Amino acid sequence: MYGWGGFPGDWMMHGFGTVGIVALVINLLSFVIVLFGIYLLIRALSRRSFSTRPTHQREGEEYRILRQRYARGEIDAQEYQRIKEELMRDQR
Repeated sequence: MYGWGGFPGDWMMHGFGTVGIVALVINLLSFVIVLFGIYLLIRALSRRSFSTRPTHQREGEEYRILRQRYARGEIDAQEYQRIKEELMRDQR
């Protein structure tokens, strides 16, 4: 007598059959979805402010003052860049 997938005997013992293939695809898709979720979680956690580079939220008072002086026209673009590079170099 033929089993589920047209294979003789029990479908689990002699071949996947249709049900087995569907179950395999569902298991593989579930595995891929879990891996993708782990990837997204790691990516989200690594984007938090763990880096040592200054960001707008973590910039010190000196960067705020520098931006204000540049906005008021007290210093030109070249002077702004020079001071900013010095501050970044000192921060390392």
